[in-house]
Amino acid sequence: MQQQRIASIDGLRGLAIGLVVLFHAYRRWPSHVPWATVHADFPPIHYGWMGVELFFLISGFVIHMTLENCRGYGEFIARRWLRLFPAMLAATLLVYCTAGLFAQRPAGAPSLQGLIPGLTFTSPDILYRITGLYLAPIEGAFWSLFVEVPFYLIFGLLYFADRDGALLLLLGLFGAACLQSLLTHMGWPGWPGFGVLAHLLGMHYYGWFVAGALLHARYRRGDRSHLLAMLVLPVAILMTPGAGTDPGAAMFGSALFAVFCLAIFNPQVRSLFAARLFTFLGFISYPLYLMHENAMIAMTVDVHAFAPALPGMLTPLPGLVLLGAVAYVVAKYLEPAMQKAMRAMGTPPARGRDGAQALRCRL
Repeated sequence: MQQQRIASIDGLRGLAIGLVVLFHAYRRWPSHVPWATVHADFPPIHYGWMGVELFFLISGFVIHMTLENCRGYGEFIARRWLRLFPAMLAATLLVYCTAGLFAQRPAGAPSLQGLIPGLTFTSPDILYRITGLYLAPIEGAFWSLFVEVPFYLIFGLLYFADRDGALLLLLGLFGAACLQSLLTHMGWPGWPGFGVLAHLLGMHYYGWFVAGALLHARYRRGDRSHLLAMLVLPVAILMTPGAGTDPGAAMFGSALFAVFCLAIFNPQVRSLFAARLFTFLGFISYPLYLMHENAMIAMTVDVHAFAPALPGMLTPLPGLVLLGAVAYVVAKYLEPAMQKAMRAMGTPPARGRDGAQALRCRL
């Protein structure tokens, strides 16, 4: 039962990366690939960007699980670093070293200093406040890591300061960020310093993480935490840029939340997301997410030029297959090798049953 539930989490991650890829391939770049974006209003494509919010739900669930099985903050941070950095390093070097092969990259040629945000998991806005220089990351998709990593740091601190009250404290932070946003919208200053901090750390997205963590609490303890998650969800959607003012996005986000709940608690849906296709996509999701967007669009342009008779909807597929194969090599071989090397240098290995689960439940 436990293994099946873990597999369904990986399967949900496969759904999330599928939605993000659909959005980037068939809607995000109409100026570059107009022939591929003629069906951009199809809901899974139109709202595919909300796959990132599904990733946030998954992260909240898995991070709460990981925290419950860590002995301290240092061990938790070491595990997160061991999970995130190897694929980020591999993807960053691959993107930077191969960018010259893709003249049609929407983001243009990456700069050497553009490696800094991704490799440090630090948003360009924070780096600008520190250095006075705006360092754009080499891939736009990195933005979600600039939200996730501060969330890990904050949630970990709260958890090891007060295990029983950490979720409520995290919910309080999200509530404060919501209130500050409301006050700003109404023209009142509120707490400007906190508003800046909330913006830099992406706290307006924390409702998704909190909802996921509450669902894990329900899963582990069988309490009524899912009811609170259901109350948090509408506010999380309202605070998500582009979703709060779009009824279609609100409905799509609610549907993703429902699918997430069913994949955790309903045996039939859980089995569906434990299927090989979903779990394979979940397995390669992190490196694929990091490096797919610019290379995929560039290859789509090249495929269309090489085979103009090919239906427009099919032109992204060759690039996606190639990128999927590269992501598989990264996830299957490069990540484990780099993790092994990092452990040998002193990073503590994942411990016990949850350690294995933490590696299988890829964030």
